[in-house]
This record gives sequence, C-alpha cells and structure tokens, in this order.
Amino acid sequence: MLCESCGEYEANVHLSHEVNGVVRKVNLCEECAEKSGISMQGPLSIADILSNLGPEDDESLEDRSKSCSFCRITLGEFKRTSRLGCPVCYESFKKETETVVDGYQHASKHAGKMPAHYAANREKEAVLDPLRRTLQEAIAAEQYEEAARIRDEIRLEETKG
Repeated sequence: MLCESCGEYEANVHLSHEVNGVVRKVNLCEECAEKSGISMQGPLSIADILSNLGPEDDESLEDRSKSCSFCRITLGEFKRTSRLGCPVCYESFKKETETVVDGYQHASKHAGKMPAHYAANREKEAVLDPLRRTLQEAIAAEQYEEAARIRDEIRLEETKG
C-alpha cells in the first residue's frame, strides 16, 4: 500500500482514529509521518499525531470565533491539540469537553468502583446525617421528647451491621 500523502513510498505507519462514530484511517510512509510530526524514535501522543493529520482549512467559523474568556484559546485550537489552556477552558468549552469525555468513557458521569467497606459506610452515613440534623433542630426548638426519640433512632442505626 502506498503512502496516502505522497503516493510514492510504501506506507508503513498506519493510524486509525474515531470521531463521532466515524473511523478515519491514515496510511503514511515514514518520511510523511515525520513531516506530520510523528516521531518514529520517541513516545507517541495520540493528540499530537492527530492534530497534524487533518486538512489545515478544516476549522469552521465557530471554531475560530469561540474562545476562552481567560486565556483566549480558541475552540479550533482545542480541537486540534486536545489540550485546554487553563481551568476556565473547562467552562468555556463545557459542551465540547463533555463530548470528549463521553467518547472515552461512554458516559458523562463517572461510575467507577469503590472499596466495599467504603460503600457500606457511605450508605450508613447517608441515613445518619439527616437524622443528626433533625436531632439538632429538635434540640434547638426545645422539643426534647422528639430529640430523645431521634437520639434512640440514631443509636439503633449506628449498631446495625
């Protein structure tokens, strides 16, 4: 297979990239890969590779006009480099960063694992915290019989498994 860039040499660098469900494959010779910024000697960063492969005039008017209010990085630059310039960029490009995260994690909310003992303690605290607040409110309102009942309920919950 010949290089898709120069069409002269054998392609021995093969890259695939998926954007919004569309897979794009690029086959380059070593020389064209080097010209695109792909070093065959050092470690590869997929963002660095992909930022140099697309057509240069691919940037829309929105990509050039939308920018971070703090560091002034444009949406186009974020799309090209996959790097944000500052913490404010996360809010400026919220929609675009959520799309990137969804693409990597297949969800917009992290649902990772946690140790079993932590999960059990977290559930117990979710029950106890509102009871403790209610107890404080009953004491402040001088409703001592209600406070005693809530106190007993808290003790019962604390002794459970």
